[in-house]
Amino acid sequence: RAGVAAGRGYAAIAGGLPGRTSGDVLSRSKRLRAQDERGGAPGELKKPWEGAEDQILRAGVAAGRSYAAIAGDLPGRTCSGVRTRIERLRAQDERGGAPGELKKPWEGAEDQILRAGVAAGRGYAAIAGGLPGRTSGDVLSRSKRLRAQDERG
Repeated sequence: RAGVAAGRGYAAIAGGLPGRTSGDVLSRSKRLRAQDERGGAPGELKKPWEGAEDQILRAGVAAGRSYAAIAGDLPGRTCSGVRTRIERLRAQDERGGAPGELKKPWEGAEDQILRAGVAAGRGYAAIAGGLPGRTSGDVLSRSKRLRAQDERG
């Protein structure tokens, strides 16, 4: 922080930190800046999403904006975080549930679609596209559980 505040370049700061590259310093600087913007303490979990942020996300998606562009409007939020939140909001909309509501249990027909998709080499996001109310993360988790069940017999 002190090096950046003093206007030193990332390469110069990395020179004083054994085993660190300018890329490492840049990445750490970005994480610290995001932490400062959201007002968090070191190691603190990210703040929960707020309704106003969800409205910004929905408006950005409706306007066809990229995740990175939407993240730029939300201090302390990353492109990856925006993508994940949008996936969750879409799944919530599809199942018609309230925020935080538990998802419905997996059905046999969904497992068959998932297994067929995995066997055909399709990606988890593509498989999730054919399963209303399920995200790529849901499909990945379920796939792992099914694989473990199959291995146990």
